[in-house]
Amino acid sequence: MNSDSNGRCCFEASACILFKAFIIGFIVILLSTTMVWFCSDFAYSIHSYLFPELTKHDFILSAYYMIGFMKMIIFFLFLIPCLAIKWSMCCHKKQCSSSS
Repeated sequence: MNSDSNGRCCFEASACILFKAFIIGFIVILLSTTMVWFCSDFAYSIHSYLFPELTKHDFILSAYYMIGFMKMIIFFLFLIPCLAIKWSMCCHKKQCSSSS
């Protein structure tokens, strides 16, 4: 194995790991959204013991803010680097095939 194939293998593994992390993060967002939509009373009752001054409106608002923040973090940390790695590997493959 030469260093180019080792580097390519490392980039492919990194892209695969980033994509799997994106999928896991997306599932967490779906579960959080489902919790806010369908089980908001139950979730609020649990959190109201921890934060007695928290109103239900503030709880739902903070939950949506957190879901939006998680979505941005997941996209910026996992999906965009994964797409950039795959795109650069595709461009590198085209350059290598045209130069040969």
